[in-house]
Amino acid sequence: MRLGEWARAGLLLTAALTMTACGSDDPGDGTSAASSSSEATGSTLDEALFGEWVTVNECQPYVDALSEAGLEEFAAVDSARDHHRKPAKMIGIGAGKDPSDPCKEAQAAEHSHTLDQFGKFTSHDASGEKVDFGTYEIIDEDTFTLSRIPFETLVDYNVDGDTATFEVVLPECAEDDEECRYGAALGIATFYPETYERAK
Repeated sequence: MRLGEWARAGLLLTAALTMTACGSDDPGDGTSAASSSSEATGSTLDEALFGEWVTVNECQPYVDALSEAGLEEFAAVDSARDHHRKPAKMIGIGAGKDPSDPCKEAQAAEHSHTLDQFGKFTSHDASGEKVDFGTYEIIDEDTFTLSRIPFETLVDYNVDGDTATFEVVLPECAEDDEECRYGAALGIATFYPETYERAK
């Protein structure tokens, strides 16, 4: 299956997973929605993470993060990979099509992530449009797994009051494993600024 087909299949499967994962809180049984979700996923959700986290995405730090990870081929949008889940498009920075200057005419853009008590993850661009979604599961006191089928991203996090930092734990990908490399680039695109502030 080609990369574009993986991406399109991923969106459809993630949408189905997200809809089936949503539950409701039944006040009559004495359990909260958060605890019900944690029982379903086998994890305990961290209330400190709940809410909307805002940052400003800029092109050059994004390109630098990709280059540091050896994934610079994903910095520029090209006709072969110009999909709706292309990392540069997803984060709304308008990275260009010229591989020699991917930040030409790029504009910084506000971006946000929301992590809720049901284990749902969503991202919105500066205009409030939803540009990404999935589910997350806490696996220890400072790490969660973000799932966007067929990709899973391991993320170390820290919440200090109204400030949160997120750092992607990159997988070890073979040079010819395009799916793995794309998934790693997607993880970087999602969290590369690292520092976020809680939306007021």
